[in-house]
Amino acid sequence: MSDLPKLCYLGEVPVECSYHGSALLWRLLENYPSKDLMIVEGFHRSSVERRLPGAWYFSPLPPGIGRMLRTRYGVAVSEVLYRTIPILTAIVLPSVAYWKPQAIITVCHGLFWLVAAKVANILKVPLHLIVHDHVPDTVPERLRDRISHDFGRIYPTAATRFCVSEGMVLEYTRMFGITGQVLYPSRARSLFKQPSVAERCGIVSTGLTGVFAGTVAGPMYINALAALARQLAGMGGRLVIYGLFTRAQAAPYGLDLPNVEFPGLVPATVLRERCQQEADFLYVPVRFDRDVNVRVCFPSKLADYTEMGLPLLIRGPEYCSAVQWARKHPGVAQVVATEDEGELLEAIKRLSNPETRRTLAEEALRIGEHYFSHSRAESVLFSALARSSA
Repeated sequence: MSDLPKLCYLGEVPVECSYHGSALLWRLLENYPSKDLMIVEGFHRSSVERRLPGAWYFSPLPPGIGRMLRTRYGVAVSEVLYRTIPILTAIVLPSVAYWKPQAIITVCHGLFWLVAAKVANILKVPLHLIVHDHVPDTVPERLRDRISHDFGRIYPTAATRFCVSEGMVLEYTRMFGITGQVLYPSRARSLFKQPSVAERCGIVSTGLTGVFAGTVAGPMYINALAALARQLAGMGGRLVIYGLFTRAQAAPYGLDLPNVEFPGLVPATVLRERCQQEADFLYVPVRFDRDVNVRVCFPSKLADYTEMGLPLLIRGPEYCSAVQWARKHPGVAQVVATEDEGELLEAIKRLSNPETRRTLAEEALRIGEHYFSHSRAESVLFSALARSSA
């Protein structure tokens, strides 16, 4: 810990104990010495009660910007913000410079990471990038060419380039001629007791229950959920979808089926408890799409899924990072690498066997602990920061 630099985070993703990218950042930084941590929030502010204890949070921009980005004027607002990056940098710079950071870290998402890059360049301190999504896909289409150019210019110059998957490292090495370092999503620290295979894995089920927990990101994911629901219905099973997605949102896509339930968003401890009580398997759908994001992104839900002691059903194209990860570790998941719903049905039938479910769950626990443990992610991050500081 004594080798760690004074670290300033500047980014569009809030650092808070909530969900999605915010939760992953909170986990990465929760053990960082609070006296050496400054968090500059961009267009979206964290909730005070969910912040890292002791860390200095600084919100220099008006709170309404984040809300405007979520309205029908979001594209126009994004274009204005892109043009004002130098102004935003000038607003942020005095406070950051006064604090005298020894390193800047950011998540390459949206636009505010460009401010982080400019601040690091002006202050002549190392810049550390965390990349979870292909950056051009995180902005409106009209800005993607410009963001692609900016990312191609900044990525090679960073002190550390943390990529969310091996596929991303390879893709960006090909694109930019410089390698990155894999930093997989991590689990929470000591949130649960020693994980074990759920008792339900050894029980014969007359109708299987599949669970999906997370963001339903667009029509392709809805179709993937609907395909699973249809096949489960034919076997007397059901699909439970945890998250902000509602039955009303599902209705236009034909997902408001009688065997689909929408319990809403629940805390991680509650989700784990319910899954172990009612789920026979956990579902990981990936878009059947040829864009870069499918090849390089890694489902962060696998970090928590593999801790629940339940089997995984991964459905996506052969070239996506989730399927590649499962192929690398045979027996970690039931994999369906085709859009053919007949193949999906056969996979569900295989999961009807309690012994198959138990074996898959055990392997998911073992491999998940190796890849996604909190200690591993923290070690990767802290070691890189200490090396750069030295």
